[in-house]
Formats: sequence, structure tokens, C-alpha cells
Amino acid sequence: MNRDRTHALLEWVNSIDGTPCIESLIQLNDGTHLIHMLEQIVPAMFPADVELTTVTARMDFLIMVLSEMYNTKIDERVNFKAIVNFADEFEISKVVMLVMYSAMVFSSNQQSFILSTLKLNTSTQEALKEMIEVLMTSPDHKIPQNFDDVLKQNVNEQGGSSGADGDTANIPLPAPLKCSPPKFQKSMFNRSLLASLGNSSAIGTPKPLSRKNSTRTISQEYTNSPGTPFQQVMESPQLVHRATPLL
Repeated sequence: MNRDRTHALLEWVNSIDGTPCIESLIQLNDGTHLIHMLEQIVPAMFPADVELTTVTARMDFLIMVLSEMYNTKIDERVNFKAIVNFADEFEISKVVMLVMYSAMVFSSNQQSFILSTLKLNTSTQEALKEMIEVLMTSPDHKIPQNFDDVLKQNVNEQGGSSGADGDTANIPLPAPLKCSPPKFQKSMFNRSLLASLGNSSAIGTPKPLSRKNSTRTISQEYTNSPGTPFQQVMESPQLVHRATPLL
């Protein structure tokens, strides 16, 4: 697995205001943190009476929201059972990658997420840019086939031609973060992950979506680091055209 890109996702998670610092993506396996992030990204999709008090309810709701945003059956692209039962870092990274892209394209709070991301170091921005570019390749916001290849390849690979992954010994791991993480939990599903979302009493129905076309670019007030890799992709015509905040 590509450690530079997974570390970039970790730094992005920790850049979000109001979220507790974590030291590893595996700490997201019970869904609490992911739900909190999504609520900031697409608050319109959270019914006022929604109750997400169990791991299963949180994961079902997460699947439902991401599936609707990406017009894709998300549980066919991500192994949520491995996330909950085994804290599978690769599968968690796939979810965080999708959540990160959602913040940049679908969020009504898009500019806030752009601002916090621009404060990250250049190498982190470069890694996030590469992941965003992968998700930009598919029409209609669908998740591209093999989108997770970007989480396997070395940073200096072009198209994955060498066949090596990011765990090779000559790639140094990023320095660990210093923070007080929430407790890591390993929970087991007591019922089928997607056992009929419509019949789940814990999950309310999301509000109807309205996609608003956006022609926004990054305002000059966000250009503290002009010309950074992330800024370049966010100001690209391709991404500006795809930005459709959910209201």
C-alpha cells in the first residue's frame, strides 16, 4: 500500500475543524469519525431524527450516503465488513478518499475544506491532488473502475507500470503524528451489513438531494500558497465543472 498517500489522507482528516486528532486511519473503523465528517460535508443528507448509535447503523448510513452521491453501489467497491471486523487500513483509505473528494466537489462548505487543505504541506497536497484526479476521470460522478490503484502505487509511478506497491522497503514511512487519539474499537456485525437499508429502524431517510451547479474558483483569500499542487487541480476547469454542491 502507498504510505505517502494514506498518510496524506490521515493529515487531511486531522485538518478538519472540530474533529479529534487520530494517529492512524484504522481508528475510523467504527464509523463515528466518518459520520461526523460527512455531517460537515453534506449536512442536507442528515435527517433531523436520524439515530446512529450503533456501528451497524453508522456503516449502513455511510453506505447509503456515499452510494447516492456517487451513483454507485458503494458496498460493491469497498469491503465494509473488513473495515468493521478487522480495521482494514486499505479499505478505510478507500472510504476516506471518497469522503475527501466529496468535501471538494459535493460540499456546501467546500471553501472551508479547501482552505484547510491549502494549509497542508506541499507533498501532502500533491498526494491528495493525485487521488482527486483519479476520481475526476469518470462521468456522472460514478466511481471509476480500479480507483483504488492510486492507493497501491508508488508516488513516482506513472500508470502503475512497474507493478510495485507502496510497501517496498526503500520508501520511508512518514513521521508519526503526535496527538491523543480516540480509542480504537474492533466491533463485529450482528447482522448483514446492508440487510435492507429501507428496513433499518436506526436509519432515517435522507432529505431529497438538490445538486447546484457551481462555477466557483478558489478565491484570492485562499491563495496563501499560490501555485500549490492542490490549488492547481481545484482551479482546473474539469473540477470546477464537476463541482455540484448538495443543498
